[in-house]
This record gives sequence, structure tokens and C-alpha cells, in this order.
Amino acid sequence: MRKFLYEDPAEPSPRVRATPTPPPAPKRASAAAQPAARQAVPPLPEASPIEAALIALAAEGGRFNHDAVAKRAGVSRRTVYRRYPDQKALRAAIRARIDAPAPPPASLDAVIEGLAARFAGFDARPAEATLALASTEGRAARRRARPEATRTMLIDAAGSLPAPERIRAAAMLGFVSEGTAWLELREQWDLTGEEAAAACRWAIETLIEDLRRRGSGPLPSSAGSRQP
Repeated sequence: MRKFLYEDPAEPSPRVRATPTPPPAPKRASAAAQPAARQAVPPLPEASPIEAALIALAAEGGRFNHDAVAKRAGVSRRTVYRRYPDQKALRAAIRARIDAPAPPPASLDAVIEGLAARFAGFDARPAEATLALASTEGRAARRRARPEATRTMLIDAAGSLPAPERIRAAAMLGFVSEGTAWLELREQWDLTGEEAAAACRWAIETLIEDLRRRGSGPLPSSAGSRQP
């Protein structure tokens, strides 16, 4: 069974140093750029050897404990225990990374424009992404973090089709734009994140165009039985 792990937020990055004066305030993103920016995945701190070992072991789906983590990380058992005192702490670290919510997209345009950045982020950390997307824990975390506003936005984007078709169309819009699409295209078709994002964008835009043609008014009776 696969699981997902993010960087432990309790440990500060070793590259962060105190400065005598505060850094200048970052420039505010333009209003046009904000929807896509909200969809981008924030960069994660570089994993320590212990965390990288825990990620790798969990991603492989095998059993992991302090001995296994220490062996994979090339450190002593004592070093691992110092950071994670027991098995419960190891699993809590995994859950903490899985449960880190991503900001919901503001619109379907934000979903489309954010695909490339999200999938590139998955490519940069494939083991972590696989844990989040394929494990039982990761799936449960995504269900907990899925805001109702996102479902409503996708249903609205499906146009004025009859209710059953709108739900099917919204479900497909959500499915093609989720990280699970990146994972399947990577594992089954050997696509890179960039290639997967382009394929998913094409699929979404094709579906949207079809919905626009069919959802602008009453549907013919023959169209009502077709799948979106």
C-alpha cells in the first residue's frame, strides 16, 4: 500500500539564515495572474536524508520502521529515533504531509492554466506525488480537502445540460485535471509532466467546446442519451 509524505514542517530549512534587516516586500501579483498563481503547487523544502528515506520506503509500498529508515538513509537508528521517537511519530509525519491542503482553484481557467506548473511539481518529486495520489491515506486526505466550492464551480462550467449529464461532465472535468491523471499518464504512457499537462488541457478544452455547443439550449432527444 502506498502512502504520502511531505517535508516535516517542524524542522526549519538549513538554508534559511537570520538577517539583520528584513528583506524587501515581495511584489504583489497582478489580478490577471492571481488565479493561475493560486493553482500552482508551492515548492517544498528539500527533504533531509531521513525524510527522503521515509518517502522512498512508503512509496515502494513496503513496511517501514526505524531500522529500515536508518538503513535507507545511511544514518544510525538513534538519529532516526531522535527525530521520530516511535512508530506513531513516523506515521504522524506521513499524515501531516498528506493532509497539507492545496488552495482550491478560483475558476476553471485557473485549473487549466495551472496544469503545467502542478504536473511539473509532481515530476520534480515523483515518489512524494505517488504517495499522495495512489495511497489509501492520500485518497482520504484529498476527499477531506475537496471543497464544495470546487464541485460547484465544475458543475457550473458544465453549462445548462440536464442534471445527470452535468454531473458526469463535471466529474470528467475534475478527473482530467487532477493529479491522478498525471500519475496514470506517467505510469501507463511514460508521459512527462509537460506532456501530460498538454494532453489534459486538450481533453478539457475539447470537452468544454462540446459542452458549449450542446448546452446553449434545449438538447435534442437523441443527444440526451449520449455520454459527455
